Amino acid sequence: MFYALQVATGKEEQFIKRVERSELAEQYDITLYFPQRMMLIRRQGKKRKELFPLFRGYVFLEIDTLTVAFRLALKKISGMFRFLPSNAHPQALYGKDVDLLKSVLSFGAYADISTVRFNENDRIEVISGSLKTLEGYIIHVDRRKGRATVSLEMNCMSVTSTLSFEEIQETTIKKE
Repeated sequence: MFYALQVATGKEEQFIKRVERSELAEQYDITLYFPQRMMLIRRQGKKRKELFPLFRGYVFLEIDTLTVAFRLALKKISGMFRFLPSNAHPQALYGKDVDLLKSVLSFGAYADISTVRFNENDRIEVISGSLKTLEGYIIHVDRRKGRATVSLEMNCMSVTSTLSFEEIQETTIKKE
């Protein structure tokens, strides 16, 4: 089962390392996920790729059975704030939430830059990449910056995130 954990923003990877070094990792069969996205950033006219969190301040826990003892021990690890929706009543992700999380995790270590094209009506068509599975969640496209904003709802929270894309151009061949 998957659970969403709210942790210190910007400290997600350190939190995961602390848990992996703790006794919890030895005592329980757990996996922690921190979904990230690759972004194409332009600074001073130069493009470069950088990794950013997909869900800032959130880590996802996979565990068979969530016991009270495990929850209390995890809460003591620095950087842990709460289970969603609350520490008193943590709820496993289910239904569309699990489908969305599995879709995000299927990207691999991070969601890479997608390849898109725009049709004659100027609508985005995703050819490949992470946006392909998230196409239905796109709420805004910034063609100039090569970014698409997606709205993701999970465990009764709505998070918007931006993913990069590269546009491919259709080449036209003139017949003489």
